[in-house]
Amino acid sequence: MKKIANKILHPRKERQRRKEQDRQEGESSMQATTPARSPSQSGSVSKLTLDRFLSGLEAQNGSKDSLTADAQNREKSDTYAPRFMLHGTSKSNADNIEQTGLQTSYGGQEGGASTNMNDPKYIENSQGVVHGTPSRRTARTYGQYHTKLSAAGKSGGERSIQDNSAFIGFEAEDPKSINRDDDSDAGYKVSQSLPPNKVVRIPNEIIEETFDPTNPIPS
Repeated sequence: MKKIANKILHPRKERQRRKEQDRQEGESSMQATTPARSPSQSGSVSKLTLDRFLSGLEAQNGSKDSLTADAQNREKSDTYAPRFMLHGTSKSNADNIEQTGLQTSYGGQEGGASTNMNDPKYIENSQGVVHGTPSRRTARTYGQYHTKLSAAGKSGGERSIQDNSAFIGFEAEDPKSINRDDDSDAGYKVSQSLPPNKVVRIPNEIIEETFDPTNPIPS
């Protein structure tokens, strides 16, 4: 009888014990039923690397990297939106993009491809968007709009070509922000800015690998 009496708690302590037990059981139940949070939900931010971008681009395009690959993807789905795309720009612009990301506020502004093309309609079409393409060949074409001519010497002789092209790869995670660019084959417009962790510099030689001198402008 003495041992049993020792196990009997005062009513107030018994209520506290049961309350604590119920709290612990409730926490265990919530942990069992709450799904694990994704890295983006938990606040951690993944950096887009060159390897991950190229792997994503290859998986997206398959064995092809041309306008044909993009057209075939669009035929499969009316809502197709490429997640991994390229942005052709200048070296100085690319340096800034690596630091600040791709900002929609720069679309159609001085220093971009649209102003270098000197096409009022395309400049208007570029306002408030980021241009991109899943095709390396098409990206190269846009990069060439940033190629500048420089005078050779003080004599004012022949002008030489100064290659100023550069390329940025980016990952657009929201398909609703991606729309076809009717003014560009394999071109898309993204209505959301891309932060620095979603862009990566693409070496020019990777873009040049797909250049076909017999067909310099994809069609």
